[in-house]
Amino acid sequence: VNLNTKYGMHTDGYDAGPSRMIALGNFSEGQLWLHDCRKNRWSLVNVQNTWIAFDGREFHLTEDWQGPERYSLVFFTNHLWDQLPEEAQRQLTNLGFQWPREANVFR
Repeated sequence: VNLNTKYGMHTDGYDAGPSRMIALGNFSEGQLWLHDCRKNRWSLVNVQNTWIAFDGREFHLTEDWQGPERYSLVFFTNHLWDQLPEEAQRQLTNLGFQWPREANVFR
């Protein structure tokens, strides 16, 4: 969970699967710039009140916004997800966390 956090161009090198993101709050603009290396192009994506999925290993950055509050929720799978002990995996699953499937992670 981030509040009023602007990120410059970066990649998330430890992601093991697609990231999920939404931005909430009283703001305008504040979209997300996403790079696609296969197409060699950038796209501007509206994340306000809208869930998106993207490859965090690609370059991305936050656009400036206007307004008093911009919350962003970002979910991702850490590259060490498959090294967590089975008991901890069971506990997280019992709490409602969905465990990654091998077909859904980057290798």
